Amino acid sequence: MTEEWINQATSLSRKADGRYLTAQESRALDAGNRLLELLPVAEQIAQPGISGFLVGAIAVGASGAIYFGANLEFPGSNLLYTVHAEQAAVLNARIHGEIWIRRIAVSAPPCGRCRQFLNEIQGAEDVEILTETVKPARLAEWLPHSFGPTNLAVTSGMLTPRENPIAAPAGPLDDLVQRAWEAARHCYAPYTEVYAAIALLFRDGLIITGQSIENAAFNPSLLPLQSALVDVALRGLQAAEIATAALVQAANGLVDHEASTRELLAAVAPRAQLKVTTLPAEAPISTRRSAEP
Repeated sequence: MTEEWINQATSLSRKADGRYLTAQESRALDAGNRLLELLPVAEQIAQPGISGFLVGAIAVGASGAIYFGANLEFPGSNLLYTVHAEQAAVLNARIHGEIWIRRIAVSAPPCGRCRQFLNEIQGAEDVEILTETVKPARLAEWLPHSFGPTNLAVTSGMLTPRENPIAAPAGPLDDLVQRAWEAARHCYAPYTEVYAAIALLFRDGLIITGQSIENAAFNPSLLPLQSALVDVALRGLQAAEIATAALVQAANGLVDHEASTRELLAAVAPRAQLKVTTLPAEAPISTRRSAEP
């Protein structure tokens, strides 16, 4: 019965726009009460090309829908570009419009980097974490005395809908740059205000976008290309089929995503071309002071 149930959940989760179960599908399968049993489905997405270690994660959104994620490693690039399973699952939820995560199940205890990443969710302290070896506990128990957005005077979270003040490119745009610019308007970059996104054109004409997702601690942040590659993996696509990538970013001198994007793109899609459009931010950089004394 369990194998049949797993197969049904696996089949239902495979959708053209990612790997997830709608709230209705989740209720029909009673999946919300069997998250740990579903982790092998999440692990199917993993691409551990360096470690060989599979990690799956499942995020339950406020809607009741269930979002799968897994670790992605990129041989030939820097280890810093690795995407952890929890990051992929939360990003999956963000792509589909979730504004909060109720709980997240992981096949291995969350590392410090992932706990910090989860702390960027508004109301993160109440997110419940489930693993196979540790009793369920709130993030506040996994990450006591935390440092997060409020320490840098940011009151929203990475799942909060945003409309960023990034200038429109001058002149007519090709579709790829237009898609990247539209995505940049909704990225999460409150700390640098370098609003950035990438659009990937596949050889069959499909376009997938990815946005910058920043973190108060900086290091768990995701580049636009990392975010896009999560979506690529969730759809079961091959990054090697990327023909062209268009990076759009606001310029203020604090961060530049071009060099890191070129490095990672060369590792996953060596034949792909990259075009970069840098735009001025429409608003001046905010002046923030730490909330700490």
